[in-house]
Amino acid sequence: MTNIIESYLFEKDEAKERITDCESREAGYTAGWVDALEFCHKKAEKLVEPEKVEIPQFVADWIEHIKTDEGAAADITGGDIFRIIVDMGEVSAFNPASDILFNDYEITDELVNYCSGHEMEFLKALINGYTVKEPVWVVKEKEGSRYLVEYRLSDGHVILVSSKANAYPFKDKQQAESVATLTNNTIEERNE
Repeated sequence: MTNIIESYLFEKDEAKERITDCESREAGYTAGWVDALEFCHKKAEKLVEPEKVEIPQFVADWIEHIKTDEGAAADITGGDIFRIIVDMGEVSAFNPASDILFNDYEITDELVNYCSGHEMEFLKALINGYTVKEPVWVVKEKEGSRYLVEYRLSDGHVILVSSKANAYPFKDKQQAESVATLTNNTIEERNE
């Protein structure tokens, strides 16, 4: 694979030199050839370095925990990934994670809930690596289960909804805390 990529890079650079020499003349299709080589080069780079997905901090913490073997770093193998998938499949509403004994790692209900809507991201994170999503905070009722969507400081008007996913996301925790104080509510971190 590396030889193919090196070949593309060489051909692209060589073609650019030839096109530069004849740009004052009609470049025509040869310019398209360089564009095609650049396109292939970009695709080949992605083959070399797989795209990392963004995941919440608690998922990253779990992956890092299972990647350590008695304090030493270890790679996650295909067998490990298969075992994780099978173990997660055993978790359900009738069989919560807290009731299942796993061999050498713990699967939490929170992790299963995240993975049930983000299967591909979870697998890509295990295989290709990941980056951690910046946390966001939402304002929640102190007494109840609704979340803030809108707050107007001028008249104190508050709009709440029942869905945490639709709540207004604050990237700054202090700002969320300030709004929560003004509206006599609390804050929660939202893992997307």
